[in-house]
Amino acid sequence: MKRWLESTFPGGRWQSGGDYLVSSPLREDRHPSFSIHPEKRVWHDFATGEHGLLSELCKTLGIEEPGRERRAKALPSPVSEIKRDATPEDARRLWDSCSPVKAHPYAEKKRIPLDGLRLTPGGYLAIPQVDPLTGEICGIERIAKDGKKFQFSGRGGIHVIGTGSETTPVLICEGVATGHALYRLTKNWTVVVAFSAGMLPACFQAVRSLFPGRDIYTAPDNDGAGLGKAREAAALGAGIVAVPQEEGKGDDWLDLEQRYGTEKTRKIFTSQWEARTTPEKKEPVRPSAAFTLRRIGDIPLTEPEFLVDDLLETDVLALFFGESGCRKTFLVFDLAASIATGAPYAGRQTKEGTVIYLAGEGTGGLPRRAKAWEMHRGISLKDAPLYTSSRAALLMDEHGARAVEDEVDRIASEAGAPSLIVIDTVARSMVGGDENSAKDTGIFIERVDALRRKYGASCILIHHNGLSDKGRLRGSSAWKGALDAEFLVSLDGDIVTLTCQKMKEAAEPAPVSFRSREYVVMEGKTGKQITSLALERTDEKPARMRNLSPGLKRALDSYYEAAKEKPTLHADGNFKGVHIENWRPYFYEKSTADSQSGKRGAFNRAIRELVDSGRLTVRSDVYSPVEQEEPLSENEYAKKVGDVSERFSVS
Repeated sequence: MKRWLESTFPGGRWQSGGDYLVSSPLREDRHPSFSIHPEKRVWHDFATGEHGLLSELCKTLGIEEPGRERRAKALPSPVSEIKRDATPEDARRLWDSCSPVKAHPYAEKKRIPLDGLRLTPGGYLAIPQVDPLTGEICGIERIAKDGKKFQFSGRGGIHVIGTGSETTPVLICEGVATGHALYRLTKNWTVVVAFSAGMLPACFQAVRSLFPGRDIYTAPDNDGAGLGKAREAAALGAGIVAVPQEEGKGDDWLDLEQRYGTEKTRKIFTSQWEARTTPEKKEPVRPSAAFTLRRIGDIPLTEPEFLVDDLLETDVLALFFGESGCRKTFLVFDLAASIATGAPYAGRQTKEGTVIYLAGEGTGGLPRRAKAWEMHRGISLKDAPLYTSSRAALLMDEHGARAVEDEVDRIASEAGAPSLIVIDTVARSMVGGDENSAKDTGIFIERVDALRRKYGASCILIHHNGLSDKGRLRGSSAWKGALDAEFLVSLDGDIVTLTCQKMKEAAEPAPVSFRSREYVVMEGKTGKQITSLALERTDEKPARMRNLSPGLKRALDSYYEAAKEKPTLHADGNFKGVHIENWRPYFYEKSTADSQSGKRGAFNRAIRELVDSGRLTVRSDVYSPVEQEEPLSENEYAKKVGDVSERFSVS
């Protein structure tokens, strides 16, 4: 057992009590806090408090549990088979450590020839995946005896069965067992395995360059994901030869062969081949072809569409941020559930649609929050199109991003394209990247944008604020420039306030406040009542918005003086706000600071505090009141404009 632990979970250390301490294989863990007791065959995560049996851990990770009677004979594996961030080099090392395979239950059951396959040190059937550009092994699909499949690196790798001839078509399918069934049914056509439905379009583009001049067809499984991705490949120029629709959902050509036999299935395939969708002859689309220029006068005016009226637009990237514990996840969940059910949010109408909630923090608490929301709203979420993830979306990892896209594709095929995608939180979904790096931030945002643009969905990122400036989001300045909307979530006593700090294309909405209500959502094993919170709209303002210090009162007085004398106006003559440079001299005049630098520092602190407290909003250095305490549209300058308009009006 000792040698098995050291080889399967490398880098750990033995404790005096006999426990083996290592970084958690279930989450990001820079400081080892995951303990395994070899004799008791149990594990414990000191950071999260979770624990369980070794057998359950092995099942979760897709590795075989060491047998008690054979533990003394366990041999170390040259490469850990559960490496989460495995590289193509790791895959090649694992392949080199594999042994020839003479028999395997899954291969026998699915009629997979063993030529060219191997057996991993952990006893898995190893299917090599090669990079279509280099021909080198870039990953391995590991198949357990019971048929469960586990990916080791290799996203984008393919497996080619047969060479066919220059006159025969090339077929692309999802799994290796289906591939060999197609090879038998077609009597030796070339078959390429993509290893998932989501990879069919990308695989087609790679195969087109490998087999120029040959017709290429996808042979998808008979389900929404497979057929949907086959249609995407068809838009690129692939043909489709599908399983008859009357067959079972999810059936592939191997299922039919095992149900009807090879000869009868070959006749079915021939019939489907005659009814196939023929590939269009088209050249690969060059990146420049997607870039066009249009005359501005030819672009029609369109009014903005909102998911939540005057708060959140459709097809935008928004970010909600605040301190830990400010209840920002409760607020965003309330918004997400409202959209999924079409219920109003904060007194605003919502546009009903499918919602994907990619949870990285508090996944166990989401069902309790959902229950509290149901109790508060009186609306059931049981059949609502609101879907949440089992763990964080690892978007900095290309394979992780692909896995997220595949799963969203599956939901889209069943429930419709998502209207909203929530990523909770940026930190948990950006593992492997640095949120302070403009480069990593750009990569993360591009992957988020690619996902939401595919469906025309809006996306809400949940993030934390900075350490020194609570009103600023944490990380690179590149975040703010990439966002369409930015909202600060703050907690003052029991009042949660949502304040818009950026709205790219629409007017910034006034702050919205909520009060928390506690609900008993379940009873624990010991009879203890388990509670959660729901938010309800309130007109009550947080204390920081009600009470101003004498210094801030002077600052606000100077603002209104500047507003009367030097306002910034809308085109219709109504008051818009005060530019920072027009406000500055009025503040300096009232300031009690002794020096210019002191006045400048006091001014900068005051305007920041007035914005953070929800008194003012700012856009392009123009500061506007959230609640106008005076009729600013009738300031002196506006009156003069009105007088001039009347003087020169034409009757």
